[in-house]
Amino acid sequence: MSVLSIIIPFGTSKERPYIEERVLEKSLFLKELKKEIDIESIFVEGFSSKINIKLKEILERDGHIYIKDNTQKRYSLGACRNLGVQIANSALITFFDVDYYISVESIKKILNVAKIKGLEKNPNMFLIIPCAFLTKAGSEFLRKQRREYWETIVQHDIITKSGGIVRFLSPSSSTIVISKHKYLEIGGNDPKFVGHGYEDFDLFYRLFISCQHPETLPIKMLYDQKSWNFVDYKGFRAMFSVCGYESLMYGIMMYHLWHPEPNNDHYLDNINVNHDYFYERIKKYHLVADGPQPLLNLNSNKRVLMFTKENSSVLRSVRGIIPYIGTVITKIEDEFFSSAGEFLCKDFHLYLENNNITSILFPNPYGNEKRIIIYNYVKSSSLKYYCFDRGALPDSWFFDSNGFNYDSSSYCEKNWNVCISEQEKEQAIQIITNLVMSNNYLEIQGGREGKEKTYAILGLSESDRIVFIPLQTENDTVIKYFSGDLFSYDSFLDCCNSIAADSKSKFVAKKHPLTKFLDKEKYPNIIFAPDDTNISDLIEISTVVLTINSGVGVLAMMHMKPCIITGKAFYSIAGVNYEISSIEELVGYLDSNLTVDKDKVLKFILYLSKFYCFGKSYYKIINEVNTNRIQKIVNYINFYKINIDGQNYLNSDNADVSIYKDNCLACKIYLKDIKDYKNGFAKSSHDAYVKDQETSYFKSKVKRLIKLIRGSKIK
Repeated sequence: MSVLSIIIPFGTSKERPYIEERVLEKSLFLKELKKEIDIESIFVEGFSSKINIKLKEILERDGHIYIKDNTQKRYSLGACRNLGVQIANSALITFFDVDYYISVESIKKILNVAKIKGLEKNPNMFLIIPCAFLTKAGSEFLRKQRREYWETIVQHDIITKSGGIVRFLSPSSSTIVISKHKYLEIGGNDPKFVGHGYEDFDLFYRLFISCQHPETLPIKMLYDQKSWNFVDYKGFRAMFSVCGYESLMYGIMMYHLWHPEPNNDHYLDNINVNHDYFYERIKKYHLVADGPQPLLNLNSNKRVLMFTKENSSVLRSVRGIIPYIGTVITKIEDEFFSSAGEFLCKDFHLYLENNNITSILFPNPYGNEKRIIIYNYVKSSSLKYYCFDRGALPDSWFFDSNGFNYDSSSYCEKNWNVCISEQEKEQAIQIITNLVMSNNYLEIQGGREGKEKTYAILGLSESDRIVFIPLQTENDTVIKYFSGDLFSYDSFLDCCNSIAADSKSKFVAKKHPLTKFLDKEKYPNIIFAPDDTNISDLIEISTVVLTINSGVGVLAMMHMKPCIITGKAFYSIAGVNYEISSIEELVGYLDSNLTVDKDKVLKFILYLSKFYCFGKSYYKIINEVNTNRIQKIVNYINFYKINIDGQNYLNSDNADVSIYKDNCLACKIYLKDIKDYKNGFAKSSHDAYVKDQETSYFKSKVKRLIKLIRGSKIK
């Protein structure tokens, strides 16, 4: 795979003959660049009023990918960029407009900075490359100089302001270096921007709010400085410039050669409409899901039926995988049932056929009774489907095409108990070590205290044989449908309490964090750990873990602790944990010295790391009034690893939001303003700066209207 995909959008016209010349220049430049750097170059031609059929032949002969967007009726730079990203094969992408020039050394430096900064390790990170816009005389002068001096000549003029070569320096240009995944997920350039103007600002704003931004945001975010010649920390341009100044500190920049600006093919007609649309969007944008729909990878024509409501939390949460599974169409289950509650399978098949549905996505197929009926029907047929829910490892989610949790064949031993290399074994050990030492858990936990303090808190000692019982929530899907025949939720604790009365072992239980109340006095023979006790501390001091089918069983195996399972669990593995079918068998295991097959643990965890997707999740917590549980609903998942059907689409290390510290060099120009603002303005309150500027926004619209009435030219 190439280290970088460079996308060059263009459209030719009679009024702008220089475009074709510069396309050919780019072709030669990139052809030579490929001799030094493994890059992919993609030329995307949008609407062209002057057709040159030889361009395709020339570009492909020079080793580039050429694609024509035949859907455009008016040239759209954003649409060309989107199409280029969709067919790109590299993990990182960037854009070179035909008027932008850059040195080979700067491209090498971009790749070095991307590596050091970790763009491939975190899809939220990106670079913006500043650009110097040249005068007509400056462009003509540059053309007469040797190419290797161009960049230094431009930089010298910026520093000394002596040669009249540079009109102005834009700290933020349309050239970004970003993860292909993030560009697809965020929706790329919004197609509602037609022609020239504001499509870049809109994209940058969405990226900055969602992925990477200054520690202290500028005030008056709706304010437009109208140019890049400013030093006060105010408005969206100031925020964008921080990222550009970062690149400038590394000595990275581009330069834009002068050209005439005729309004050919109505390219400039929509600037005012785009302006208004940008300001409308900037006030409403809070989350990634507030932007345009995700772009599909490789122009996929796949269509997925998902059982959920339109604009639901679960739909927002799968946004990051839509580029790889296809366009999602939402329906609720009721639409495929008669008024008498009968599943209308013929109507269901007809809907799939008429809407070209290629697969079905079930968010927790056991979520309601009608969904279960459809799930069982689909599973027994030849229809393609996926089940989506949270996995057993921190940050993990699965898109399983073989079932859900215990009923899935994906966890069969034949899939993972295979020979692995020493390198893979070391990889598995590192994964387990990182997870065991991490403070990242499926549910909120208290801080680690260590074994000695945990013993003291519970009134126990290292000589005690401890049975740890991690409790589940009563309405958990795996409790309702996979708890088995031996115990119900209530009878499980009753049985544990009875066994504990006559056992030499000490039984320690912990209430599930999402259970509001548990009558602990009903179980006098069980020691209940304080609710904020860390789950890893309790596993560490235990001799054996006992559960119906809690996901804590997977954490137990990573701690190399045996686990007894009374229900049905997807992680039930002979030699690692012990599934029982009677109380007598349970008592026997509790009195035995159980072992854990370390080799099987390594293989299983390695398999899960390649089977699961991983992402940082953001939840909405609902304290249900008439129930004994706290509901936790995922609102958005910022994926950093995506594995579907055995194929890896994204392989990063984390999805942390990157922050430019107030005192970093890129923010230094604004440091005085930041210090002044810091105590008076919210650091990251979108609503605060939007509300602050609504009045001035409407004033600008009135001002424009007055100018139009008077016949003035709007600038």
